[in-house]
Amino acid sequence: MEADTPSSDQRLRMGSSRSRRGCITCRIRHIKCDEQKPVCLRCTSTGRRCDGYMPMPYSLRIAKQLAQMTAFVNPAEARALEFFFRKSAAHLAGYFGASFWTRTVFQLSLTEPSIRHAIAAIGLLHEAEGTSAVSVTAGQPSRTQRALHLYNQAIRTTIDKASTGIDAVPLVITASILFASLEFLRQNATAAAAHVVNGLNLVRTWRQHRDRHSPSGSYRAHWVDVEMTPILLCFSVNTYEHAGLKHLIRAPREKVFAHRIDDRGQLMLNRRFSTLPEARLGLLDLILYLIGTFQHWEELNNHAWPQHPDPTSWAVSVRQGADRWKTTFEALVRRKEATWGREERNGLDATRLLWYCIRLGTDRYRFATECGWDNLHAAFEDIIEICERLLADSEHYPDKISRTLNLDCQMLYPLQAVVWKCRWPHIRRRGLDLLRRIPKQELVFSAPNYHTVCSRIMEIEESVFNLPPGTLPNEDMLPPDHVRVYDFVITPTAATTTEHPVYNITFQTFPHGLHGAPHYHTEPLQLVPSQAGGTMIPVNLMKCRHWSLYEEGSDSPVEALEGI
Repeated sequence: MEADTPSSDQRLRMGSSRSRRGCITCRIRHIKCDEQKPVCLRCTSTGRRCDGYMPMPYSLRIAKQLAQMTAFVNPAEARALEFFFRKSAAHLAGYFGASFWTRTVFQLSLTEPSIRHAIAAIGLLHEAEGTSAVSVTAGQPSRTQRALHLYNQAIRTTIDKASTGIDAVPLVITASILFASLEFLRQNATAAAAHVVNGLNLVRTWRQHRDRHSPSGSYRAHWVDVEMTPILLCFSVNTYEHAGLKHLIRAPREKVFAHRIDDRGQLMLNRRFSTLPEARLGLLDLILYLIGTFQHWEELNNHAWPQHPDPTSWAVSVRQGADRWKTTFEALVRRKEATWGREERNGLDATRLLWYCIRLGTDRYRFATECGWDNLHAAFEDIIEICERLLADSEHYPDKISRTLNLDCQMLYPLQAVVWKCRWPHIRRRGLDLLRRIPKQELVFSAPNYHTVCSRIMEIEESVFNLPPGTLPNEDMLPPDHVRVYDFVITPTAATTTEHPVYNITFQTFPHGLHGAPHYHTEPLQLVPSQAGGTMIPVNLMKCRHWSLYEEGSDSPVEALEGI
């Protein structure tokens, strides 16, 4: 194309002293960069932080559109938009959302003020979180304050847009995703969950309208079904649908699935997967289906409704669905793995981690004691190796900003399970190290705070060995069950420090066995808030519902899940 030829490039540079290959900071400041690597002298010589260099993932035409758009907004918003598209978009896209974050959002922001304001707010908070610095000039609002102002503008504009009718629904769904992402950065789980619920309700409304009035092959249908619904399903699995977060918001009884549900209420997964995103979407549906099944079981236990089918038959249905997904997924891997490059192999590892989430989520109902988790020794090692491979990719995680917010790869859930449930000292410590290195925010969950909790659990359990400070246990020194931590609860206190609020954490153990009285130990705990001031208090992500009784026999529906 003409824009890529040397002559065209030279013409674009005529009359401009600013390099178009400069560092992010100089480009945002609209000054000439000396292009020194790894950081430019123009920034460091004036005491500024150089944001480094990042290949621009957009065409020159899009770059010019962005420049035209930012020319009509105030400098703070312009800088936030630049930061979002140069840095945030690629990192938020993760392994599966590139089309939405780097193309759809950009195109909508050119014409829709609600989207422009929302992504500018995300850019401001993302930069503040990623740099761990609050930029405040005397008499000027902070980044957080500017972000909240833009966020409020975006909400008002979206409400106005929603009132125009059904044609605005795809745009409002997009806004719901952006608003939820912004609330993840703020660690406001309740608000994030509310936006996700709203987005999925709109997906349901859109489908009903589409089925009556629009062809399924339209670009809008593709936009909603292929780009946005998978993101919302991932968000829902990791916010209000999560067993440990039921206190935040009540999950809607009617689920939204990407795949059909047959007349018997069973999930109809594809018999063949063509791509990794397709396989991952099937797995997300399977997790939601399993969550819904557990909700039915809880109702059976509470009300003993005789008209409901035997819950064991539901468990068999879930297990059959899991087996079918795994067989179809492994067939895809056998067919195509040899042709996959780095990005596809990362996507493969991310999908395998999601599979481990469903395994861990069912296994927590099956083990009679904490030491029952010893059966997953090989799985724990595999989880560690997968996470180490993903984090070793310097192209995906080139800098601190890239380790700020993770929206589509579940590393925290399986890693905290490894550190808490695994007794082998070297595996636990590898997991702890990874909890330090993964993105510090996985959707609504704060990795540094889970690192703090899991570190303390390990210390409590290994204190039985009475080792000198700094001495590591030998590999054959495994904590016995009577010192294992079965549960923890964190509650805020009235006391505060100069930096962070103070919390209490209470650990539950069974020093006399499960049939003896539990023991509770409470101590103070400090948690790290977001730069926006919110704190998502860690919860027990491995918690079982009360109907999962250890005394139940082999005919229990829980036993039917064995082997997933």
